[in-house]
Amino acid sequence: MIDLRSDTVTQPCKSMREAMYTAPLGDDVYGDDPSINALDQFAAQNILFSPSAPFRLVTHLGITKESVDTFIHALAAEI
Repeated sequence: MIDLRSDTVTQPCKSMREAMYTAPLGDDVYGDDPSINALDQFAAQNILFSPSAPFRLVTHLGITKESVDTFIHALAAEI
C-alpha cells in the first residue's frame, strides 16, 4: 500500500540528506539563490506560455505532428 498522506510521512534517505546538507543556499528575494536562478534560467529558455487549453493543444499538435484524430479527441476532452 502506498501512503500519500503527507510529505511528513516520508523520510529522506542518506543520499537525499547529503544533497540537502551540501546544497548551495541563498535568498531568492535578493537573487542570491543559485538553485532558483538556475530554474529561472531554464524556464526562460525552455518553457512556452500558452493562455488556454485549446491553444496548448494546437501548439502540441504542431510540434509533435500527431494525427488530427488524436487532436480532436484531446480537444473534445477539454470542452
